[in-house]
Amino acid sequence: MIFTFFFIYIFFLECDDLKVLWAKFVKRDVAFLIDGSDDSKIGFEGIRNFIQRIVESLNVEEDLDRVAVVQYSRDPTANFYLSSYSTKKEVLNSIRSMRHKSGRPLNTGAALLFIKENIFTQSSGSRRHEGVPQILYLFSGGRSGDDVRTISQSLRENNIKVITIGTSNSDTLELQTMSTIPAYAFSVPDFTSINSIVQKVASILTSGDEIPEQFPTPGGTGFKRDIAFLVDGSDSTRRGFPEIRDFLYNIITNLSVGVNNDRISIIQYSNVAVTNFYLNSFLRKEDVLNAVKVLSHKGGRPLNTGSSLQYVKENIFISASGSRHKEGIPQILILLTSGKSRDSISEAASALKKSGYVLSFLISLFNICFIAQSERQRKDVVFLLDGSDGTRNGFPAMKEFVQRMVERLDIANRDRVSVVQYSRDAEVHFYLNSYTTKEDVLDRVRGLRHKGGRPLNTGAALQYVRDNVFTASSGSRRLEGVPQILILLSGGRSFDSVDTAASSLKELGVLTYGIGSRGSDSRELQRISYAPSYALSVSDFSELPNVQEQLLGGILVFLASAPEIPAERCRELPMILPMHSPSMNSLTFPVSNSSLSAPSTTCLVKFPNASRKQHTEPFVAKREVDPEQFKLALHVSRAVGN
Repeated sequence: MIFTFFFIYIFFLECDDLKVLWAKFVKRDVAFLIDGSDDSKIGFEGIRNFIQRIVESLNVEEDLDRVAVVQYSRDPTANFYLSSYSTKKEVLNSIRSMRHKSGRPLNTGAALLFIKENIFTQSSGSRRHEGVPQILYLFSGGRSGDDVRTISQSLRENNIKVITIGTSNSDTLELQTMSTIPAYAFSVPDFTSINSIVQKVASILTSGDEIPEQFPTPGGTGFKRDIAFLVDGSDSTRRGFPEIRDFLYNIITNLSVGVNNDRISIIQYSNVAVTNFYLNSFLRKEDVLNAVKVLSHKGGRPLNTGSSLQYVKENIFISASGSRHKEGIPQILILLTSGKSRDSISEAASALKKSGYVLSFLISLFNICFIAQSERQRKDVVFLLDGSDGTRNGFPAMKEFVQRMVERLDIANRDRVSVVQYSRDAEVHFYLNSYTTKEDVLDRVRGLRHKGGRPLNTGAALQYVRDNVFTASSGSRRLEGVPQILILLSGGRSFDSVDTAASSLKELGVLTYGIGSRGSDSRELQRISYAPSYALSVSDFSELPNVQEQLLGGILVFLASAPEIPAERCRELPMILPMHSPSMNSLTFPVSNSSLSAPSTTCLVKFPNASRKQHTEPFVAKREVDPEQFKLALHVSRAVGN
């Protein structure tokens, strides 16, 4: 019997030795680079239809296939990033609404460099660091005006598979130079006849040793799994154990537990591993959940992850303990740990890998505590709305979007909301401390009227929000450590510069989302946003519901990575870095504690290679971690759920 094995490495604190667990998962990052120059205008619809057919063959989900589209002529423009959409429907809708970029000359070399530096990057949703295959489809209708050789070699060295498709006007040698291998260079008379090669080109997605066979997924008839949770029960997790227990309870609640469905086991470990219950101990969900409710913390030290992994292999995934691996049932191990193992994990990890049947998820326990708390965390949310003449028709859709977002907030207890509208200048409709009930906020939003005016001075409006809304006198709780969130809706390119104001907001720690429509400048939105992948795009504002869940999910990730930290725990917790701009060197988190006389007590989080900045209560994070990887942790329950 053949079993499939793969690991997902989510993130551990100071656990370099865990890299031996790294292997490939069944997922792909697929980017399309489209010639949008004047010469390709007639064939643009053919390219668009071709891409739709390729996407139809993909499994587009957050944890499976991701898609990005970029157009280029003189310079490149991203239509959307790998992290922009998480469903096939959203991707296809965006592709159908794409408009031809136009322009000249055709600078393919610069466009390939843009792909490498802005698309196949972690901040834009690439999972190259996880070993996920990176695939680029390039459509070129002519010879490049700049050099393509250096960047093509760089893409090959970075294991990015490039497939080129050209026309009779293209340079065949140039196409082969850009392709990973010459066989990946295809040619058609013109792009209107491109569908004649779609099957041949699409087959490359599933060829090659780097793309493994699909692992069984939930939802099929009779789908069942044996799932073991190996939980860090050492002294270091004592305080966070209630959150860990809740995390386990919530995941198991969503499973189909039964003798012929999912079976569950929980093991705690510190210096040694101890089984709380085996795969065949309980065969009803109710019994499993009751056992989870009464779990008590094991305690002990040091943390021996290696011997505990070996214990699971020898004592849990065996027939006597209820394992059905001999029947071909997927064996899933979810390891939750707080730090570096005292013993070596290499031998045990290799043994699991060689066994060929264990699918493993590895998660930092500090993630769980922070993620569990993130939905309960306070937020100050400001909406900055483009009220210029160009958005008059789209303004009702903007209002509806704000209403839907407000409906998801807890204004009575935790959240505060402000709305600002702008064109030539900015105008506050209400501040963060104007209303204390959801009903009052919603009534005020329903009554908003379009401001009108021109030109669109987005830079001045951003500066206005920073100076007049994210302030204590206007209700901002930034000095208390409450996350500050700005959601910008913009329908056009700014008349003034946005760079200074955008940088100022980032330095203040404000999470800014830029959402633009067809008339917006995508690069400008990227500069405004907290990170380039936080810039979202819709064809027009009536499509705002399509990005609402993505926006809310991104905010949840931010809250999970930048929690309010009690001052007494500031020195003992490994700090978790928030999503940050490459230009930022460090960030100070205010910490809340009513017993402190100085409300501005802070912890300093230092980014890699950063210089120390002035701060109160000096504290430098002992561990430097990658906040982007929180996105994977957020989807663990979905990955093993129904």
